[in-house]
Amino acid sequence: MIVAPTYENYQKTAIQYSSSWNNDDKNLPVNAVLTEPNLMESIVALLWDNDMKVMKEACWILSNSTSLHNPSHIQIILQHDIILPFLHHLRNPATPHETLNKLIDTLVNILSVGDLSGPNSSQILANEYAEKLASAGIVEALIMTWNNPAINDVVKEKVRGLLERWFYRYLPRNEQNGGEIEEDIASIEERVSRLTIMGGVF
Repeated sequence: MIVAPTYENYQKTAIQYSSSWNNDDKNLPVNAVLTEPNLMESIVALLWDNDMKVMKEACWILSNSTSLHNPSHIQIILQHDIILPFLHHLRNPATPHETLNKLIDTLVNILSVGDLSGPNSSQILANEYAEKLASAGIVEALIMTWNNPAINDVVKEKVRGLLERWFYRYLPRNEQNGGEIEEDIASIEERVSRLTIMGGVF
C-alpha cells in the first residue's frame, strides 16, 4: 500500500532526512529515502502538491538524493515517475525560480552519472539518460523554460548549460542548410534564441 503523500508525512520525512544529512556519510540519508518502503512514491507524489512549499522541499530531497552521483541511487530514483512532474514544472511559467533551480540541478546530477556510466565518458552521445529524457520531451520543456521572460539569469544559464552539454543534437536543425546541424555556431544561445522567434515550436 502506498503511503498517502500528506504534509504531515512529508514533514516527518523531511526532518529525518535533514538531520541525517549532517552525518559524515552522506549515503545514509539517501539510502534511507531510497530503501524505506513506499517513501519514494510519496516524495514523487508531492512533486504534484498544490502547496509550493511542500513541492519545493520534495525537489530538494530529489536534488540531494542525486548529488552523490551514485549510479545505483539514480537507477532506483528513475524507477519512479519523476519525469512527468519535471516536465510539468519546467513548462509552467508560474514555477518559482528556486524550484526550477533544484529541478535542473537534479537533471544535471542524473546526466552526469549517465556520462560516467557510458562505455566512454567522453562520448556524450552514449549517455542513456540523455536519450531517455530527450525521448520523454525534456528538450521541449527546457526550451519553454528558456523562452519564459520571467526566469532569472541563473536559471537561464543552467538551461543553456543543459542544452549545450547533453542535448545539442536534439535542437532543431537549420532547414535552410539542408537540415544539418551548424557546427560553426560559437554559442548555443544563438540556436536557442531562434526558438524564441519560433515561439518554441518544433
